[in-house]
Amino acid sequence: METGKREHEDLTEPSDQPRKLKVFGERNTATRAVMQMLRALEQVSLSMPRGDPGDRAQMEAHIRQHMKGMSLKLFMDALEDTKHAQTGGMSDWKHAAPRIDGSYKSLEASVIFLVRNPYSWIWSLAEHPYHARAPWIGDMAAFIARPWLSVARENIQPILYSPMELWNIKLRRYLDFPTKAGVPAQVLHFEDFVQDPIASLSAILRGFDISPDGLALVEAPTKAHARAPAQRKAFYADEGWKGYFTSATIAQVNELIDWEVAAAYGYQRLDPADFPELADRQIINKLQPEAGQG
Repeated sequence: METGKREHEDLTEPSDQPRKLKVFGERNTATRAVMQMLRALEQVSLSMPRGDPGDRAQMEAHIRQHMKGMSLKLFMDALEDTKHAQTGGMSDWKHAAPRIDGSYKSLEASVIFLVRNPYSWIWSLAEHPYHARAPWIGDMAAFIARPWLSVARENIQPILYSPMELWNIKLRRYLDFPTKAGVPAQVLHFEDFVQDPIASLSAILRGFDISPDGLALVEAPTKAHARAPAQRKAFYADEGWKGYFTSATIAQVNELIDWEVAAAYGYQRLDPADFPELADRQIINKLQPEAGQG
């Protein structure tokens, strides 16, 4: 999907000011790597939450002094939620369902939406359950089946029937965004980015009439538990994540995916008959020792 692209013949003289970009994507869709690559470009400026810091630093220090473990995480989430509540849509959290207001148009912004195959995504969330507020469970079917408690800055309902709803709700919001916000927006598929980060992100930038000159790979993994680039590329080229699914979990996910949304992004339904009764691999918690409470 490419929506709202500028026509080359309508371009005015280039400005010396960097072009404003906003990046949205669910957890585990390479938002961190994409944003690091974009921040290194002089011709691009990424939006960040501004808001009034007020006594935030003092409050954060106070929380850290008195809270530990899950209590600390809950308080820090509330502090972060408060910061985002004080800003406009352009400064929404990167993992949020975007709020649509006039802030994008006023800044002449362009928006990148990162999306990922729904099966690959739910497997990744099971192993990297950022912001999960229930104890980690090492069973894919049980993880998919249980409800999910969202954080306020996600701009969605607080309790979801399944974590799969994160994917459904946010990717549907992405579809509605360009028309309602009235600004250029493009989709970058995680699968394309993993195979060739420079080529895929360069294509997005050119679609916004932004030069990709200077775009470079992130030298080190953006997360401590990440695979090395060559290993990651091979894993996703071979769809290695399929080894974590059984016929039952594929059928389970099929019942939960919004297939209208999936089709809009080119993702196809998998057949449970193509998967074994027992998975070849078992999920592990990649966020230890924090038990998935990232």
